[in-house]
Amino acid sequence: WHELDGGRYIGTADCVIIKDPEEGWVNVGTYRVEVQDKNTCTIRIAPSRDGYIIARKYWEKGKPCPTAVSCGQEPLLFAAANWRRVPWGISEYDYAGGLGNKPIQVTKGVYTGLPVPATAEIVLEGDLMSPEVETLTEGPFGEWPGYYNGPFQEPAFHVKAILHRNNPILQGAPPSRFPGVWTLGGHLQKAATLWNELDAQIPGVRGVRMVEDASIHTMVAISLKQEYEGHAKRAALLAAGSSATAFGIRWIIVVDDDIDPFNNSELLWALGTRCDPEAAIDVIRGTLGLSGVAWESPEARRIGTYAQTCAIVLACKPYHWIKQFPPSVQSKPESLEKTRQKFAHLW
Repeated sequence: WHELDGGRYIGTADCVIIKDPEEGWVNVGTYRVEVQDKNTCTIRIAPSRDGYIIARKYWEKGKPCPTAVSCGQEPLLFAAANWRRVPWGISEYDYAGGLGNKPIQVTKGVYTGLPVPATAEIVLEGDLMSPEVETLTEGPFGEWPGYYNGPFQEPAFHVKAILHRNNPILQGAPPSRFPGVWTLGGHLQKAATLWNELDAQIPGVRGVRMVEDASIHTMVAISLKQEYEGHAKRAALLAAGSSATAFGIRWIIVVDDDIDPFNNSELLWALGTRCDPEAAIDVIRGTLGLSGVAWESPEARRIGTYAQTCAIVLACKPYHWIKQFPPSVQSKPESLEKTRQKFAHLW
């Protein structure tokens, strides 16, 4: 997919299917899958993801984890597996079925017995080994922040069966440096989820944007009508712990309701004129981070920590003197409309 990738990646727009051996529910997640040889792949799953937590239950009993990898399936299932952190215990099959208002069609895997998408182009079935038993070199791979990461030592996935359509089409969603259709879908879904969570707890939210220019996970901007002292900080702290943004968020920016968070010029203007760096920027340490990203220090990679820091930036008028804050130099919407009508013949 990328010039410097370390191998062939069959899994980029994939759904990795694993069943919890204790609770009985089926998890579906998107993780990158590299072909190692005819019968072996590697699957890279962050330890904080549900799929890894479930797989560990098998490994702790000395067993490999039965796993199925769907490569190319209906878009709603891929969206559920990739874009949203569906709550623990709820299957992405159920969530995707709710989105489409009908159940996702599945068939039984011939080796694992797992439910696999009936619409899949290709399905790999096999055993995912514990990293304490067998790992293989995985990567490098061009990832979503716009940089290559790896190589890593990742669990081996021994393929025992392959299901496929006649003349299957391998669907891919390779990450890229700049936002595209794949990343924009994730931005919109994350922003909508965060907005719903904020609305359930605080008033005044006017807009939420995952800032696509900063890559899919790292920055969010929230427009807020401040109602009380600490309102903006509370919104930022809620965003720091949201199911939509907690994974990998690095910058949380809160602006006033007269700022359009989707307008980069307005966003930067608010940062430059309303944010006091000494009083309005806080750093939260020990938040849920990502491994193998460009900003991960050599020391963090050596000790294997996934913790990171997150900055809260209040680029809004200080509430305790908001009434004394000078008015903005701008024309009223009705005045602008009158001007447009008066000189409409010029454009």
